[in-house]
Amino acid sequence: GPFRPGNTVRGIDNAVLAGSSTVPGVGIPTAIVSGRLAADRVTGSVTRTQARALSQ
Repeated sequence: GPFRPGNTVRGIDNAVLAGSSTVPGVGIPTAIVSGRLAADRVTGSVTRTQARALSQ
């Protein structure tokens, strides 16, 4: 939702958030997706645009 924080922390390099309180949403399945998106960002496997598309 619009009130959830994004997956990155502004001003802190390489800080990536994951969990049911971040994008993409609530619950165990989406928390798993969130963890996968965070891992992909850390490893450089997905671009910011791709991550945004996956999280919607």
